[in-house]
Amino acid sequence: MIVTGDTKIFAAFIQARGEIGATVAKDAHGNYGKYATLAALTEATAAPLAKYGCALVQEASVDESGATVATWLYDPVCLADSAGVAT
Repeated sequence: MIVTGDTKIFAAFIQARGEIGATVAKDAHGNYGKYATLAALTEATAAPLAKYGCALVQEASVDESGATVATWLYDPVCLADSAGVAT
């Protein structure tokens, strides 16, 4: 879901994505093979996203239907609008 109609998020994400590279190291083993942990994904993406003013925020929750994780990609406009919010 895109919160803002501002296209700056697309330009910023494309620039960051170019620096992230094609793959993230699969650093864990599961029942069906290897996978990249959230820590590996965060390590690979945090600096390039921040460089272009993007922030990736995830919130985990549990309810009667199970566990979920919501992910938001904030763009430079959203970050500027929330400048007074503690991080």
